[in-house]
Amino acid sequence: TTGAQTSPVRPEGELTLRYDQRIDIAGVFLSLENVSTADTSLLTLVSEEESGDSFRLRACGTGSATLVYRIGDTEYRTPVRVLPAPISLFLILGEADALGSDAPASYPVKAEEGLVYHTVPRLTSGTPLSTLNAADYVVESLTENTYGQNTHKLVCPTDNLTAAGEALYASFSSALAYKWAEQTEERVWIVNTAERGSTISDWSPQPGVTVENYSGGAGGAYYRTVALFREICHTLHREISAGHYTLSRIGYIFCQGESDAAQSAAYYLSALTQMHNGFREDLSVRIDGADYSLDFGSLIACRADRSAGSTGVRMNGPRCAQYSIANATSESLSDFYM
Repeated sequence: TTGAQTSPVRPEGELTLRYDQRIDIAGVFLSLENVSTADTSLLTLVSEEESGDSFRLRACGTGSATLVYRIGDTEYRTPVRVLPAPISLFLILGEADALGSDAPASYPVKAEEGLVYHTVPRLTSGTPLSTLNAADYVVESLTENTYGQNTHKLVCPTDNLTAAGEALYASFSSALAYKWAEQTEERVWIVNTAERGSTISDWSPQPGVTVENYSGGAGGAYYRTVALFREICHTLHREISAGHYTLSRIGYIFCQGESDAAQSAAYYLSALTQMHNGFREDLSVRIDGADYSLDFGSLIACRADRSAGSTGVRMNGPRCAQYSIANATSESLSDFYM
């Protein structure tokens, strides 16, 4: 796991934490005093070692307080400040390789709790994701997995890609989240809307069609993703307004093409560009007066087929189109990477 603490700390001076951070502190927990907000659960006691050597706290609000604890016969009073955590939102799109398995990963890549959140639109029961029911697939709180009036539950709780989860539908997204959290010290919200067997036509918006008037046919995966994104943004709005997070970046990673192995490079490139231009407009949101838009799209090269030999990496139409995106110099594709 990344972000895992190796041993309990003895704070020197003020202790600064980020929202939803866990920390192990040497000593015996006594109390939390002088809480600056109405939320008295600014810090919650997660666990204590029976030996009394250490205890674990979790930051459940933002503000300041005084932490009182004891080491041996000595009492310590440490000022604590909890700040909003920067968070990036990444969408994982494409077909089976992007979605991953509904079984626990054999060699899971997991982050420390509180660093990575995960949403996969799969319910324990209920109807499949559509443009009309996207709200059923999004938690109201990233840290509590609350569902409002929805009686169904997501197959993957938000901590699925952390040390507390089973790493269902991990695909490459668990490694992406792990490294992003490690290198940027940001939180990451992974939203995986990949669909097995989907074609580039399923991911391309159609002229005159919107989420509101979509009634079936081409573009289905695209419009379902945009509908889910809008509901995701409602949760982000609540969390940001509560002072829990600040939104850092919005991006998507696309891995698709095997289902389009027979298509020409020109056809695939046109549809892929159409998808990216659509997401540029539709993956944007305004929260508390600030505008956020798509920062980047990124491709992971598809296989030409499932062959074990070299035919799986031959340069067919979709692979040629993807590599042309990677080598494009035009300004219109400057935010599209591989």
